[in-house]
Amino acid sequence: MRRYAPLFYCLVLGTVMITISSTCSFLFATNSWSDVNCIFTASRCMVHGRVLYRDVMDHKGFYLYIINILGYLISRRSFLGLYVMECLFFSAFLYASYCSFRLYLSRFTSACLLSLLGAAVSGCAALEAGGCTEEFALPFAAVSLYFMLRYVKEDCDASRMNGRVVFLNGVLAGVVFWMKYTMLGLWFGFMAMVFFLMLSKKEVKRAFLSCLVFLGGMGAASVPPLFYFGVNGALKDCFQVYFYNNLFLYPAINSDPYRHFHSMCSFWLRHGRENPVIALFAVGGLMWVLFCLPVGQEPTGRKQRRDAGLAIRRCVFPFMYLCLVTGIYWGTKDFRYYYLITAPFMVFGLLAFGGGWEHTSARLVPTGVKKGRIVLGVVTLSVVWGWFAGSNADVRLQKWEDTEQYHFASIMSQSENPTLQVYGFMDRGFYNALDIIPAAKYFTFINFTEEQMPEMYAQQREIVRNQEVEYVICREEIPSFILERYHPVSDQGDSELTLLKRNEY
Repeated sequence: MRRYAPLFYCLVLGTVMITISSTCSFLFATNSWSDVNCIFTASRCMVHGRVLYRDVMDHKGFYLYIINILGYLISRRSFLGLYVMECLFFSAFLYASYCSFRLYLSRFTSACLLSLLGAAVSGCAALEAGGCTEEFALPFAAVSLYFMLRYVKEDCDASRMNGRVVFLNGVLAGVVFWMKYTMLGLWFGFMAMVFFLMLSKKEVKRAFLSCLVFLGGMGAASVPPLFYFGVNGALKDCFQVYFYNNLFLYPAINSDPYRHFHSMCSFWLRHGRENPVIALFAVGGLMWVLFCLPVGQEPTGRKQRRDAGLAIRRCVFPFMYLCLVTGIYWGTKDFRYYYLITAPFMVFGLLAFGGGWEHTSARLVPTGVKKGRIVLGVVTLSVVWGWFAGSNADVRLQKWEDTEQYHFASIMSQSENPTLQVYGFMDRGFYNALDIIPAAKYFTFINFTEEQMPEMYAQQREIVRNQEVEYVICREEIPSFILERYHPVSDQGDSELTLLKRNEY
């Protein structure tokens, strides 16, 4: 039973932290974040037979919709199913981080640090309302960091980076690739460092074979999405939307390399200031790695100066972090939730803190005090921190009847078979609140200009002009051609939304 205690501890801790932080949990009325609602609505459409990218438009990756589909199958009328998925993924992230702590620290210290990590990540501004792609990618990044940390700690022992481990990390990279491939920089850095570490030990053949095995793992993870799109005749739509649009239309690439680099750095620094705890422990921890982290048997004297492997081991994690940050900010988009995927690197700052604590705890902790009580105290403080410092504390315990989703849905549900089009902005959960499946491919606005995606704007205008739906929700100023065909029946002044109903002639 003692063997499974850490796993149970992570499951409980992860569930508590997500419960008080994510607006998908039962402590919140609903999740109003447009990104999550667009993904969730598209996933609902997929369950009802629509094909992603071909019949319903959104631009995230296949596996993210699979996660949302599982959540929808658990709870069809709320985000409680997605909340369950969040709890499982966040607990897995905590357990992988716990394994990293245990490479250097005691069970007691690791348990204490884990509660601090959970509170810092679940309560940070980058979590937004909960349910984003970066949040579900946290355990994948933490697992790969653990395997790399174990590898360099044990002097790059071949058994610690065998074919199974490399293949598994390739699978993790492949899943993330089909969730949001801008985060793939971490695994590029991972495999590049594995390659050079093997070369430093004169394992040339193994280095090249490992690259092929890693790609094989990515290929294995790519089979389900390619099969799905292939069977449904949507491979062309997949490559058009997920690859071409996201690579060439969505990013705001500056032709001036200096300005582009400056924008990337500005966004990274700004998001670091908005998430100071993550920035402090991640960046500070990486500096500690460069100079202090034990990385195997270090040579001394003249041999130390010639040891290329030591220099590479010191640079492994800073290089992985640099590759990750470059990937997520390359498109120079200023969305603060991008920063969340850097949270697994907090493990290094906490390792430095934990190492110092273990050297002084004998003097600071009174004799006779049970360690379990200390862990419970730290967990309690972490939960209190998460409760009051979380970015969603202001809407916790809000009533469902006080939300804009309920307000509009209560009006539209008076019709026998209501139909809806969210016009000109991203859906905030109105389809889900009304429990309907949108008929249009472009059921919501996506962050592309009319020049980049004219068919989206054209279809939404055509739906309204032809009065194909009974209700339309608009934000801010309502276009005149809509007012000619629809009349306002309610507004939600705080968010500048207006619900309009079709004119009957």
